[in-house]
Amino acid sequence: AHSLFCLPAQDKASSTKLLVSVDSRYQNLALIETEGLSNVGKSNANYIKEYKIEIDNQKIAQHGINMVEVQNEISIATLGRSSGKMRKGTLENDIIVTSNIETIQDIKKMKIKSATMDQYIDMSSIIDIKEVEMLSTIMKYNGRYSLKAAADYDLEYDKAETLKNIEEKVDALDITDCDILYDGEAKTIEENFGQMAILGIVALIIVFLILLIQFKSYIQPLIIFVTIPLSAIGSIIGLYITKQPISFTALLGIISLLGIVVNNAIILIDYINGELKKGIKRKKACLNAATRRLRPIFLSTTTTIIGLIPLVIGTSQLFKPLAIALMSGLFVSTMLTLIVIPVFVSALKKKNT
Repeated sequence: AHSLFCLPAQDKASSTKLLVSVDSRYQNLALIETEGLSNVGKSNANYIKEYKIEIDNQKIAQHGINMVEVQNEISIATLGRSSGKMRKGTLENDIIVTSNIETIQDIKKMKIKSATMDQYIDMSSIIDIKEVEMLSTIMKYNGRYSLKAAADYDLEYDKAETLKNIEEKVDALDITDCDILYDGEAKTIEENFGQMAILGIVALIIVFLILLIQFKSYIQPLIIFVTIPLSAIGSIIGLYITKQPISFTALLGIISLLGIVVNNAIILIDYINGELKKGIKRKKACLNAATRRLRPIFLSTTTTIIGLIPLVIGTSQLFKPLAIALMSGLFVSTMLTLIVIPVFVSALKKKNT
């Protein structure tokens, strides 16, 4: 998904008016006219009709009336005013004085007293009432009033190219009285990738320590770790072939492979160590491991891939990149592990080989 926010350049009392005036340029926003997007909408584009009362400052000055007096009279006439409280026992209720104003014409027929001229002035001579459309709600983004336009990417189009087209069209609007911010999947990846990378490194360290205890060797865990970049290569190839973007969920799939792909390497290393303890030459032990462990490794990989097929053929655009990253990374790493791990182990020089 992709979102675009318009924020006022400065947070001030007139933010509401600023955003309403800016919104007129968003009726045909670049998102709506850009190919490669679907489900285009604006979260706060619901308008309501309101009456706007404009007071003529020059005319009220001529009649000796100030702005506050006019606003106060209109407020009392339209909203009423609390004149006190009525108490009955422990109950207490406000006493609201209301007028008989029901229409716009009634407001215009109102009279307001000019203390300076000691006469009543028709309200219609100093105010102008207009019907306007206003946003029903104005949302906030990071504590600032904003307008939001959102859409989903169409998988048939390139994401990077689509985003570039959006930016070009928004720049062409030449909006200077608010800030344009781009949100969505790209920003999510940017904000979370650093944290995910740190957590991934911590996970690798924990896996390394477990392997270190298991094999009592520094070299063999490092050989097992060779399978991790193989899985990442497989995931990227799979996403490229299926034309899936490297989305946030795809990255989650790649990181999830850190603890999965090492299983096959552990099986091979453990079998090779068992053969070496029997006195078999290292090269022969590696060949035996690749040959005899091929079937269980291949079957376990196949069953895992079959379990991910429903996510791949499904319509969910959230889980599809995740499943493809897992499937392709697991398949490629498994095939290459059966070759790379025996080769690396056989290349080690030890006295008993």
